[in-house]
Amino acid sequence: MPQTKRPSRRAPSAPPTFVPPYPPSWADRLSARLDRLPVSPYWAYSLFGLVVFVLVTLVQWREGGTPPWEIRPFHIALAFWIPFNLALMHYLDRLAANELETFRPALAATPDQARDLAYRLVTLPARTVTRIGLAVVLGNVFLVLIDEWVVRPTARASMLQLSPQLFQVAPTTLSFAVTAVLVVGLWWISGTFVYHTAHQLQLIRRIYGRYTRPRLLHLGPLYSLSRVTQRTAIGILLTLYAFLSSAFGFRAQPALLIASGILLTTIAAVTFAWPLVGVHRLLVAEKERRLEENTRRLEAGIADLHQRMDRRRLSGMDDLNKALASLDLERATLARIPTWPWDPGTLRGLVAALLVPIIIWAIQIGTERLLP
Repeated sequence: MPQTKRPSRRAPSAPPTFVPPYPPSWADRLSARLDRLPVSPYWAYSLFGLVVFVLVTLVQWREGGTPPWEIRPFHIALAFWIPFNLALMHYLDRLAANELETFRPALAATPDQARDLAYRLVTLPARTVTRIGLAVVLGNVFLVLIDEWVVRPTARASMLQLSPQLFQVAPTTLSFAVTAVLVVGLWWISGTFVYHTAHQLQLIRRIYGRYTRPRLLHLGPLYSLSRVTQRTAIGILLTLYAFLSSAFGFRAQPALLIASGILLTTIAAVTFAWPLVGVHRLLVAEKERRLEENTRRLEAGIADLHQRMDRRRLSGMDDLNKALASLDLERATLARIPTWPWDPGTLRGLVAALLVPIIIWAIQIGTERLLP
């Protein structure tokens, strides 16, 4: 009796391992290490800012930059600038990863493309980050030296001469050294944060423009990534508000306040809306297509109605009337669908973050001018 050949049992082939397109930056490696701590990483950022603030304050007390036990709000903003930007990048990466998962039903990408987009959305290329940070530091040092060597001979005070007043510090060697290290760190982190913002917003714009499946009746997933752009804009506003409100003489100059308000409004609007333009165009095109289909069917139904009336064939008119009413209802529904991918709460939160501090400043300035 011939033996039947048993089918071979081969283990299913494992999915190919994802190969990152580039190694992560130092900021991403730092975030990954802090995520492994038994406590929230934001406690680490807060502790770092507190240590820097205590160091700056003690140095100024010792060197006479501020009277003993006096706390300068500007020193608080200066000390927490670096950890706040690091924490903000960490938070935005977490948020972007979560919102991309929410966006999945609308993501028109292959599994490989989806993994690549997820990696790029929350990871910066190591070499680019290092080069940008170094370029920002060297560029600012070059400007300071040019100001010192070229502008100073014209009898105008240079930036180095004005630095004690600008940073509210003592004009001593130790004070200058600590302030210089802190300022260089601010330049480096600010360059990294600006690149992080541009990189992430550009990728969100790319996802919305190239990898989105527009579904007019299922807009929930499309709203997800707009929350990333909103929180990015709010984070930028908080940073600038803290700096401007703690700087000397800012409240006493309404013109500067108005100019800063216009600048902040522009930055917030561009940061929030620019990445969303692509999906707005997709939704507009999809809405126009669906309306055009509705129009063709409505025209066909109306033509059928006219033919029936002309020929006195009134049987089945009730069904035709229901069909026309349904098409009219569909058209009204399509007309009400928004084409910007955010819910009303997201936009209200951004407007509140923009306007509330400006209103508070205006009230404070008015009170200071009215009261003796």
